[in-house]
Amino acid sequence: MKQQKRRNPRNKHNAQKSQASGLYPELAGGTHYNTKIILAYFREMGLPEPETEFVFHPSRKWRFDFAWVPQKIALEVEGGTWSRGAHGRGSGIARDIEKYNSAIILGWGVLRVTPDNLCMAETVQMIREALN
Repeated sequence: MKQQKRRNPRNKHNAQKSQASGLYPELAGGTHYNTKIILAYFREMGLPEPETEFVFHPSRKWRFDFAWVPQKIALEVEGGTWSRGAHGRGSGIARDIEKYNSAIILGWGVLRVTPDNLCMAETVQMIREALN
């Protein structure tokens, strides 16, 4: 019996390239991102500049990928979602749950996106709504 090839769920999204891909071709369809490019994109979209790698917990070394500190809004980019990276395995998921629950207890709002969705209009709108 011929075994069916498993399709990567990301493939259906490949046709939807990032809106930023015209301005910043480095962002199109990748699983990694360059913080400087993302900050430039956020500026171009009129968002206030976030702090990067912001340590939010008083006793743990947990960091947010992007944080708008005065509003206590964080944006986490969930890498390794389809590649079975650290954040996609049981122990990584458990650590992320602990981190996000602690953030909520400390009064933070945490938005989560995949690298493919990082520079999309929907993400920018979500950030705007959270900041207001």
